[in-house]
Amino acid sequence: MSSLLESIEKEVKHRVYETMIDCLESYQGQVKEAIEEFHQGTRAFYRAMRRMFRISRESRGKRMNWYTGTFAANRGTYLCNCR
Repeated sequence: MSSLLESIEKEVKHRVYETMIDCLESYQGQVKEAIEEFHQGTRAFYRAMRRMFRISRESRGKRMNWYTGTFAANRGTYLCNCR
């Protein structure tokens, strides 16, 4: 009788461990997916930031060229003649 109980207890423990392993494997898969999504998000963020700064630098350069061209062409009109 005690042998039968021990066998049943052993089988129950075995099934509990199998269930725990399945849960942990599922959790591990979810963590891997979350990490991959995070990496994709950071890559997209940095790609967007590089593009934004490139556009910002290009437009700033165009603005500076316009300003300097305007002031250089109209130096006597806009700036004092302190030569």
